[in-house]
Amino acid sequence: MVGDDDQVDWKKGSEIDVGDYLLKPRKLNVDLECVPTLSDLIPVECQRFGSREAIKSFKSELPYGAVSELAEEFDLATGTLHHPKTDVWTPERCLVASDRYDVALPDGGREYRRTRNDLDRELTDHEMYLAGLVLTDGTMSSDDGVRFYNTREELHEQFPGETHLEPDGKGCYKQNVLDYARMYAFNGLGIPFGSKNDGEVDLSTVFELPESHIERFLAGVIDGDGNISSSVTVAAENRSIGEWYVKLFRRLGIYAEQRENVVRVPDAEREIQRLRDRVLPHLSHSEKREALKALDGTSHLR
Repeated sequence: MVGDDDQVDWKKGSEIDVGDYLLKPRKLNVDLECVPTLSDLIPVECQRFGSREAIKSFKSELPYGAVSELAEEFDLATGTLHHPKTDVWTPERCLVASDRYDVALPDGGREYRRTRNDLDRELTDHEMYLAGLVLTDGTMSSDDGVRFYNTREELHEQFPGETHLEPDGKGCYKQNVLDYARMYAFNGLGIPFGSKNDGEVDLSTVFELPESHIERFLAGVIDGDGNISSSVTVAAENRSIGEWYVKLFRRLGIYAEQRENVVRVPDAEREIQRLRDRVLPHLSHSEKREALKALDGTSHLR
């Protein structure tokens, strides 16, 4: 981070110029913390309205002849569009009608289209912990859903539903976890489909969450890819992910630095104590919990 009397900005190390004033703030803040609903994160084409009555009320506000015009544009029979069916009056089509005829969209009542999961609820802090696990030790695919790989059964058990562990042939257990609604919500947070190392990753939505959610997210990250020895480090082969880890730690007032493919929290008493206060209560990896409690530079756990 660099700055002067007029502005503060981020620069990569290779972009820093002679004379730039380097800033090392211990804590980063946001102007407005925000907890999104699942509908804020999931693509609109994956959503539907759950109430026929809401669609009926919306359709009644349209001017005469609007249904016929929209039916032609949507390539539907006019009679089909006259019925307030939630599968026909999708959020995408309602948005087109709302913009064109200046009619308010139905308020809430959104569901995931395939499973009818409620999308009006806010993302929970425990789901942020699971997002940290999925980012570090999981994969997401529109074909296969969410798969989690780890040697520790206690981490697998953090996911909802029954645990069905299967050896992956590489010393880990694997299992399919979560549902497609939460998979798309995690993608809306910035967790990529496919390999997390293939390109830039943007975790700015995570950065704007309340600190309680960030605590859980970083706990999942440490449980998945953390290493506790004389200090606390987190693997980050994708440098853009490492840059976000540094920012997220600093949202909690914890100084962290990125070197190569690792993010390190120094073993200074202040930083370790803040880790204990903010992140330790949410760790599920029992050995890492105990190592952080007794951090003295002698233990070495992966």
